Amino acid sequence: ALYDSLSKAGIISFKQTPIPKSDIDLFAIYDNTIFIFECKHSLQPVSSFDLRTTYDYIRKAEKQLDYVYEEYQNGTLIPLLEKKYSINLNSIKNIQICIVLSNRLFNGNVFKYPVRNFNEIDNILNRGTMRTNEGEFWLWQKNQLSLSDLLEYFSLNGKLVDLTFNSLSKKTLTYVLANPKVEFDTYYMDTNVAMTKLNAFTAKLRKVEDEK
Repeated sequence: ALYDSLSKAGIISFKQTPIPKSDIDLFAIYDNTIFIFECKHSLQPVSSFDLRTTYDYIRKAEKQLDYVYEEYQNGTLIPLLEKKYSINLNSIKNIQICIVLSNRLFNGNVFKYPVRNFNEIDNILNRGTMRTNEGEFWLWQKNQLSLSDLLEYFSLNGKLVDLTFNSLSKKTLTYVLANPKVEFDTYYMDTNVAMTKLNAFTAKLRKVEDEK
């Protein structure tokens, strides 16, 4: 699905590439950047066990991607890919790594590499908009996808991901079951708080209807 989404966006990508100690599920070439994607989970409905399973998958993906990044830093990854696919990658100056999931359970920037949901990636690649109660807004800087859009979205400081986390409210739960009592923090989406954050975010974006 990710390969098809990249192809639809006009981005060249390659699937299932073995490298020393690991493999690359999918890599894509866009301008002077190579994007490395490690895909976990099939596109199926989630179950009650997916939280811990997905966490384990992410930790495994981190180890696999460490090997890929090590090959890139050592200067062996690009020649390997050039030889295998008979392509010229002399223009590659940067690498961007991402873990791709079918669910949104850990969508964010709290792991070693950015974790993104496939459907959200597809939207960034091929539509570049977000719809809110105030209308539809461009996530792309211009009316078509650019490298800067992708680097922003896949970075560990991505503004769209930060919006979700900044919109959460904290509540402390207390259980007087023993001495000492048990307390822990949980997070939830308060509509009023979230909408205020969302409207502040979209105020900086271009409205789709204004561009027509």
